[in-house]
Amino acid sequence: MISIALLQLGTSALLAFNNWPAPPSTFGAKVDGKALTGNPGSNNCLLMMNALNVGANMADGSYVTVEIMPAAFPKLPVTLSASGGSLEKYAKIFYYPKGIKDAMNMYTSVGSTGTVTITRYNAAARTIAGTFSGQLVRGPGSKATVKTVQLTDGRFDVTFNKM
Repeated sequence: MISIALLQLGTSALLAFNNWPAPPSTFGAKVDGKALTGNPGSNNCLLMMNALNVGANMADGSYVTVEIMPAAFPKLPVTLSASGGSLEKYAKIFYYPKGIKDAMNMYTSVGSTGTVTITRYNAAARTIAGTFSGQLVRGPGSKATVKTVQLTDGRFDVTFNKM
């Protein structure tokens, strides 16, 4: 958390010094038609080894995340299937209606349909932007009563932390 705060402080100070606007940090989607946005400052965006997780705690208490492996995009834009893939190459979308504190009740694009499109990626600046959508199915062991949810108009434009 300290390194994230220092990184944000450093970026803000540099932008203020150069009189540039702050970089955008947005995350949102529609879940079954209901528009959700990420709470300011709650984006959970991490590059761990070669896997990129881009997610946010949403205003209604839910959590949405997109996982991409590998985090390498030689040509942009690139659209990836979000239905799973192999252990070495995949894109996945997850939705937790009650947040990650209730991780057993989640929905996933694995084995279903969905796409993730990366429109901008800068490894040096640690920024990524893109869109996502798909039909998510109830995860294994989930006690959720609804079998599927539809995510549409998903978008992110965030800075990520490298671990």
